[in-house]
This record gives sequence, structure tokens and C-alpha cells, in this order.
Amino acid sequence: MSAKQSPLLEEREPAAPTETSADTGLAVVIERLAANPQVDVDKLERIIQLQERILKHTAKATFDAAFAMMQPDLPEIGEKGQILVKGQLRSTYAKLEDIQKAIKPILKTHGFAIRHRTEWPEKDGIIRIVGILSHAQGHSEESAFEAPMDKSEYRTDIQSMGSTVSYGRRYTTIDLLNLTTRGQDDDGGTAGRPTPPDGYDARLEH
Repeated sequence: MSAKQSPLLEEREPAAPTETSADTGLAVVIERLAANPQVDVDKLERIIQLQERILKHTAKATFDAAFAMMQPDLPEIGEKGQILVKGQLRSTYAKLEDIQKAIKPILKTHGFAIRHRTEWPEKDGIIRIVGILSHAQGHSEESAFEAPMDKSEYRTDIQSMGSTVSYGRRYTTIDLLNLTTRGQDDDGGTAGRPTPPDGYDARLEH
């Protein structure tokens, strides 16, 4: 008895990959239109501009939602820094290193990052520090601080510049994240308000 022969398999073209939701998105549509020489260039540009507005709107909405989710997780920062005037305690403040240590893990969890840019405007002695809070989806927001060098008889000019930059980073970080700071004996009257730089009328004690 002869063995039954199995039917031959038909040769077929490889199946086309199934389109995902991303494939049907506006970006894919634009790519296909751009490859078509019959498409009007002006109309294509308007479509691209529309896509950019949609992406920006989506990124901003995602930023706002993530920021709202993050707010309850941000801790109150203890004011371990002290400003003394002629040996007397004038005020306390949250140190930049304490703020950074407290917020970095929380920022990472919620897809945020914070960085700073130092600028030197064409103004006499003015230093401008820009804080930038960015989200993984692309939207970012800024807070800027301007001040002269934090001059003091106890510091060189370079140290005075560094003091202003440090204060500007602290100020903009608190502003961007809506942080609250509190001293040991603070009843809440000054919580969350950055203390003025020490060099304007006081000596900073670390």
C-alpha cells in the first residue's frame, strides 16, 4: 500500500505586518503624503504644523497630569542653613544639596528632570539663572532669577558669583516644584519663601 502523499504547500508572499495604532497616526500619514509627488507642498506644511501643535498640546497635558500626581509625593524640606547677622540668627533656609537629595528620586519616578542654565545679560554685574523642569514626554517649563553678584567682605568675586548662582538655583527649584521649606521653630509664616542671599546684608554660616 503506497503511502498517502501530503498536499504541497502553496508558495505565498510573506504576510504584511499588522498595522499598529502608531502606524495609523498622523506622523505616518505625513510620511506617506511626503513621498507622494502629487501632494501640494503648502497643504503638507499646514498638516505638519497641525501635527506639531497636537504633539505640543499632548506633551503639555501629560506634563500637567504627571505634575499633579507628583505634588503629594514632594516632601517638606528642612531649613538647615542659617544666616547670621553680627552673630545673631537672622533666618534659616533649605540648602540646595538638601533639596536636590530629597527631590531627585521623586522626579525620576514621575518622569521629570530639573536642570539650570546660567546666563550673563548685558547688565552691570547681573547674573541670570534659569531653572528648567522637563518631562519625559517633551514639555518643559522655566523659572528665571536675576541678581547682582552676592558680594561680601568674606568672599572673593568668584565666590560671590557662585553664591548668587547657588541661590538662583535654589530659588528656581523651589518655584518650579512649589516646594515648602520649614525651619525647626517655623510656625509656617515663612515656609516656602526663599531667604534673600546672605551677601546683601548678612553673613552666611554653613
